[in-house]
Amino acid sequence: MPLVVVGSMAEDRPNYTTVAFCGVVEVQPPMIQITLAKTRFSCKNIREFESFSVNVPSMDMLRGVDFMGIYSGKTTDKSELFKTFYGELQNAPMIEEAPLNMECRLVDVFDFGGTHETFIGEVVQSYCSEFCVVNGLPDIKKINPATFSVYDNSYWSLGIHLGKAWNIGMKYTPPKTIHD
Repeated sequence: MPLVVVGSMAEDRPNYTTVAFCGVVEVQPPMIQITLAKTRFSCKNIREFESFSVNVPSMDMLRGVDFMGIYSGKTTDKSELFKTFYGELQNAPMIEEAPLNMECRLVDVFDFGGTHETFIGEVVQSYCSEFCVVNGLPDIKKINPATFSVYDNSYWSLGIHLGKAWNIGMKYTPPKTIHD
C-alpha cells in the first residue's frame, strides 16, 4: 500500500496522520480516496472543514511520518514536525518537505459498517518538488516513496523498474481456455 500523510485542520492548527489506505478513484475530475479508522481524530476534522491533503513523503521523512501515525492529534501537536504550507484551499495543510502534495475538497464519505470509513476528495491542486520533476512529470525514483505492508506492519522502499504498463502484456500468450 502507498504510505501517505493526510493533513487536516484541528480547530486552529494543522494536524497530520499517517495513512496506508489511499488510492485513485477518478481521473477526470481527479479524485482520491483515503480510508481511516473511525476512531481517528482526523475523521472529525475532515468532516468539519470539508477538506484534507494527501502528502507523499520520501524515505528520509520516515521516522517523523511513523511518529504521526502513533500519536493522536487530540493529545499531541504534530504541526511542528514538518513545515506546513497552504495552497488554494486554506484549510488543507500540506507538508513542505514532502516531494508530492495534493489538496483535496471533500466530496463524500462512505461507511461500510466496519471499523473504517472512506473519504473521497477531489484534487483541487497538486504540487511536486522541482527536484522530483523530470521532463515535466514527477519521477517516482526521485520522490522515493515508502510503501506499507499490512501483513507484517512494515515499511518498504520501491524496487526496480519492471516495465511499462499496458505494454509488457502485449507479448504474453494466455493459456487456451475451454469456456467461450
